[in-house]
Amino acid sequence: MGHVLHLDLPLGPANLLGISAASGLNGPGAWAFWIMTVFLSWTHIGISTYLSDFYVSSLLYTNWTAADLLYQLPCLDTPFAHGVSLRGSVAASFTITYWGFYHASLQLLVCFVYGRRSTLPPAHGQPGGDEL
Repeated sequence: MGHVLHLDLPLGPANLLGISAASGLNGPGAWAFWIMTVFLSWTHIGISTYLSDFYVSSLLYTNWTAADLLYQLPCLDTPFAHGVSLRGSVAASFTITYWGFYHASLQLLVCFVYGRRSTLPPAHGQPGGDEL
């Protein structure tokens, strides 16, 4: 009939760093939501140079994962088996917190710089400026 595909998987621990334990708040669905909100907030800034609701939602999620990271850090000092199982979840929280802070800061800077440029009055001698 058909061919059967057989994968030889190692017999060692399948989840050495606890990556599969990253679910719920730091799971793939939440990551996708966060990435989409960051992308959409950049898109909105590119169109209007103002912050949008997408910025607020990505910032709220970043703050929530930062609080989760602070909650999980003391748990890494527990005995080896339990501490290793949390590393994936801590790594996910740290990644979202780091990149969320980076994008939020950069978006504020871009909005401040470009928003300020668009509201400054034209300089003397420029079209629309004071004429003598």
